[in-house]
Amino acid sequence: MTQTVIFDMDGVIIDSEPLHHISQKKLIQRLGFSQTDEEMQNFIGTSSKNMWQTLKNQYTLPHSVEELMEMGLQSYFEILDQTTIEPIAGVRELIENLSVQKIRLVLASSSERKSIDKVLKLFSLEKYFDCCISGAEFIQSKPHPGIFLAALHKTQTQPHQAVVIEDSTNGIKAAKAAGIFCFGYDNPHSPGQALHLSDCVIDSFLHPGITDIILRK
Repeated sequence: MTQTVIFDMDGVIIDSEPLHHISQKKLIQRLGFSQTDEEMQNFIGTSSKNMWQTLKNQYTLPHSVEELMEMGLQSYFEILDQTTIEPIAGVRELIENLSVQKIRLVLASSSERKSIDKVLKLFSLEKYFDCCISGAEFIQSKPHPGIFLAALHKTQTQPHQAVVIEDSTNGIKAAKAAGIFCFGYDNPHSPGQALHLSDCVIDSFLHPGITDIILRK
C-alpha cells in the first residue's frame, strides 16, 4: 500500500512550461543568444541552477549562476503575475483526497524555493504537503535521484512504499534511479518526454478512480 506520494510541481501541479518557455526566451534574448525550442526542451525537469550553469558555460556569459537564476526567476514571476492560472485539472482534488486518507505528500521540484512557495501559496496548497524539496538545494539535478532519495529520508519511507508523479524524462529517470514506482503524466505542454520510461502513463487527473490507481499501483 502506498504511504507517500511525491509530486513534481511544474507540469504536474501547475501548467507552467508555456510560461517558463516565454520567460526564458525573453531573458535569453536580452542576454544576447538564442536557443531552439528543441534545445530548451532538454532542460525540462532539471533545476534552473543546472540550466544556467550549462548556458553560462556554453555561451561564456559574464554573470554568475546565482545572478542568472535570480534574473530567470524574476522574468518568470513577471509572466506568472500577469496570467490567470489554476492548478492542472483534477490535481487539487487528487491532493485533497490523498490527504484525507492520511497519505504523506511531498513536493519535490527542480524549481527554486521561492518559486515553490509562490505557486503553493497562489493555489492555497501549502497545508497539504508534509515537506517541500527544491532541486536548487542539490549539487546534481534530476535525472540524478538525490531529490527523491531526500524525500524518502524526510518521510522515513521505503522506496516500495512511495510513488512519484512526473511529467518529464529527467524526473522519471530520477524516480526510477531512486527505486520508486513512477507515474508519467502526459502533459501536452511538456512535449518530447520519454513517458515510456515510467511504470504507468496517465493522461488526466480527472479519472474517477485516479486516487485508487495511485494508492494501489
